[in-house]
Amino acid sequence: MDSNKKPDMIIINFTPHEVVVKVNDESIKYPSVGELRINSKQSNLGILHNGIPLYSPQEFTGINKNTEFEKSEFDVIIVSMIVGEYYKNKGKELGIKFLVLSPDTSPASAIRENGMIIAVRRFVVYFDPTNVTETPVLPEKMYQKVDDSDDDDEDLVSFG
Repeated sequence: MDSNKKPDMIIINFTPHEVVVKVNDESIKYPSVGELRINSKQSNLGILHNGIPLYSPQEFTGINKNTEFEKSEFDVIIVSMIVGEYYKNKGKELGIKFLVLSPDTSPASAIRENGMIIAVRRFVVYFDPTNVTETPVLPEKMYQKVDDSDDDDEDLVSFG
């Protein structure tokens, strides 16, 4: 086996839209298979003097999984930032066995056209099941370190 060849990984996009990642002038597309959403609850706090309702901040109570999620086998999921944050906080407790990524929509990563994001340059790792510390340790079998010493950002990681 070629040591430079990365193993096949099953990557499923659970955002409501296709995710496009631009790497070295190549567009890698991940079509949506349906979305994962956060369940939440809020309390009615009253109204402003002009009748606008006031509510408490959302309390996130879990993931609203779709049927595609329930029947899928995968190594990596792509989710919205809010779902990523949920898994970052609850992944260890839930016994999650897959990598959780979200498109990095920061100014350094987002590629815009007419003000709309059309692609990103990288993903954000929200949960890595091989390391449940604050900063993910990226398993070499899944990642390749990229030298971007000419950038102000920390080193990027990319899929092989």
